[in-house]
Amino acid sequence: GQILLELESYEYGNLVAEYLQANAEKVYQENKLNRIKLLVDKKISSMSDLDKAEAEFTRANAVLRGSYSKLKAVGTTENDISNLINSTSINSNLKIFAPLSGTIDQHLIEHGQSVIAYDKMLSIIDLSKVLVRGYVSPDDGANVKAGDKIKAAQKNNVLNFIEGNISTINPALDEINKSIVINAELNTKNNWPKPGENLKVEITVISSSPEITIPLSSVAYDGDQSVVFVKASETKFEQRPIIIKKIYAQSAIVSAGLYEDEEIAVNQIFSLKALIRFEDYAEE
Repeated sequence: GQILLELESYEYGNLVAEYLQANAEKVYQENKLNRIKLLVDKKISSMSDLDKAEAEFTRANAVLRGSYSKLKAVGTTENDISNLINSTSINSNLKIFAPLSGTIDQHLIEHGQSVIAYDKMLSIIDLSKVLVRGYVSPDDGANVKAGDKIKAAQKNNVLNFIEGNISTINPALDEINKSIVINAELNTKNNWPKPGENLKVEITVISSSPEITIPLSSVAYDGDQSVVFVKASETKFEQRPIIIKKIYAQSAIVSAGLYEDEEIAVNQIFSLKALIRFEDYAEE
């Protein structure tokens, strides 16, 4: 990543010194071990001397690995660590690299300012993707699952949208909204939308059984029975009972009674109902 900041740190200087000392000790113990191996081969030194040298080398190597891990933990690159060995001086300046691609959103420190551990210095936002969080009622949430298609559109311009699939569904009910929370990581379009923006979310659910969605205005009732008026010819509609699985504010899901591509009346429903009843009375 790109270098964002450079901190002069006493603690970092100590980590560098610790690493250099550990490396020198490891080299010394390695050379010592090799010498004792030669002496053992010539029967000048005993096996106990060799065992002790091997233990000291193992200990020195472990200390070096620990020092290396500390430098890596604060963000020092492998190339910078390798260059420390050949350096003639200890540089206590720690380079801070960007952990991800994106844009700096907040710059909270000034040049030369003193900072302490865990102080927030910068915030970076990756605008190539956003995490869209949607809220679904508990009843509807039973039909939603990870992998379902989702579309997130601008509230005042539904033609401006991004789409993808639901990534995860929170297992618990959101206490504030009393809703099930769905999460979707979506690719942005020309760096839109921005984090914190409110969007209109639509979810496409794949049902295990065939279902048809119709406008709620097309539904009438014959007693307790839900009915619609299906186009039988250019001049005639017939009343047909249906089974409604779910009713929404502007639509209803029909689980039985209608077939795909059938046309139904969506207005003047009461006139059609009255006309059909009049025809029934006329036949009697």
